[in-house]
Amino acid sequence: MMGNARSQLWKRWLLPALIVCVAGGLRMARLDRMALWGDEACMVYLCQETPENIVAALASADRPDVDVAPPLYFLVLHVWMKWFGTSVAAVRGLSALFSLLTVVCVMGLTRRLFTRNIALAAGILTTISPFQIWYAQECRMYAMATCLAAAAIWALAAAVTPPRPTTAWILFFVMGLTLLYTQ
Repeated sequence: MMGNARSQLWKRWLLPALIVCVAGGLRMARLDRMALWGDEACMVYLCQETPENIVAALASADRPDVDVAPPLYFLVLHVWMKWFGTSVAAVRGLSALFSLLTVVCVMGLTRRLFTRNIALAAGILTTISPFQIWYAQECRMYAMATCLAAAAIWALAAAVTPPRPTTAWILFFVMGLTLLYTQ
């Protein structure tokens, strides 16, 4: 009986926590190994402006140095830089955080739809995914968009499977809307 309890503790809490820790290590390792490249530097420069100027620049087709894109990631990065600074590691840290949250969302989603073992396998695959690691170490909106998409699908899965909480539909709507304002 004691061995079964240890096995359940390992599968339920310790192994997922280990997966998240490894994911964090892979995403944070050598985060500042290279200087910011062109698009990243433009993004950091833009996000030092006021929120009003950021939105105006993103909406303008007259600025060749700025992507025409929804403003949410840029505004979040603006606040992030106020808190953590503008070093290479600091500005890329936001993407690393969103990529780490993606691992959690993927495990939660697959646990909701399948089994704990499949959720652990999905977590491991997301942890070692070269694309996830690459986007985690890039100061761009891709890691945030991936995280929001995974969270939206997880909320949808919760909304359509028993016990079907109403809050899951609200979370699905919010995640979908924030995704639209990100990518």
